[in-house]
Amino acid sequence: MDEVVNLAPPEDERVPPLFDEQRGREMPQAPPPPPQPRAPFEGLVSPPQADQTVSSFSNLHDALSGPETPIGAGYKTLEQMTVEVMRPMLKDWLDTHLPSMVERLVQEEIERMVHRATQPRR
Repeated sequence: MDEVVNLAPPEDERVPPLFDEQRGREMPQAPPPPPQPRAPFEGLVSPPQADQTVSSFSNLHDALSGPETPIGAGYKTLEQMTVEVMRPMLKDWLDTHLPSMVERLVQEEIERMVHRATQPRR
């Protein structure tokens, strides 16, 4: 048997109509927005699957957040591999650029000290 449902808001929740003072009549109102459907639970997945997914992410986080995560057949860490690759490159770069950098920085510091020495004291 079909049941009749009254969808009108209760009398005390109805908004009084707007009144057009120039024309002496009520102005039409926009209809209220339809009620939003409610889900039986929060989120897009059911609670058991959400718990399982959270557990998997937690395990992944724990595995990756250790100080040294071994990779490859040699069980070297990413940090160890990076040091091996970068050490010769860094040495070559420093051999090429360090003397001129030190010379420039020392020259700038000497100029700064000379400038301060030649300024009148206050």
